[in-house]
Amino acid sequence: KTKLASIIASYAFFDIARLPEPQKFFKLSKSQELFMTMMATSAQLAQDGIFANMRNAMENNDWLGQWFNFSFKNDRIDYNEKHIHAQVLGSWINTAVGRTNFLVGLDEIDYFEETKSKRSGWEIYSRMNKSRDTLGQYGKMLVISSPKTTSGPILTLARQAIKDVEIHGIDNVDSLGLIAPTWELNP
Repeated sequence: KTKLASIIASYAFFDIARLPEPQKFFKLSKSQELFMTMMATSAQLAQDGIFANMRNAMENNDWLGQWFNFSFKNDRIDYNEKHIHAQVLGSWINTAVGRTNFLVGLDEIDYFEETKSKRSGWEIYSRMNKSRDTLGQYGKMLVISSPKTTSGPILTLARQAIKDVEIHGIDNVDSLGLIAPTWELNP
């Protein structure tokens, strides 16, 4: 699931970077910063998971290097000419709010705290979901996890997404839910 998520995240970064003027496209001020934020139970886990796979694939891609001047660091990718950034954060909501995100990745959401605190999976999902509202249908959430319980966030979100597709059809929903073993999802 991590590899598949990193491919989706890489494409999302490229998809925004390829726009001639991303801020104009989204009707934002010219210098508005746009973010992709990857979160896990700790900043180190966020850095080592989806983000590391994404960064390595992009940094070692000769074609991307010919067309884009991305700056790569262990915990960040910057495309300063267009004010686009990818970053990693731990699961503390106070460090994450206030940014306009075009993609939020939550890695192992079922293992975030199970409280009503600012570190809980549901609180982080709710607050980070709002951070992409500015971009409307272009703001994405990418949530992966091994289930910890049958009533945890990942299975609840996946079941709701599957139900929405059954009711409304794939062309009329904004979520896709997959429930499968990791080895079946890895490309």
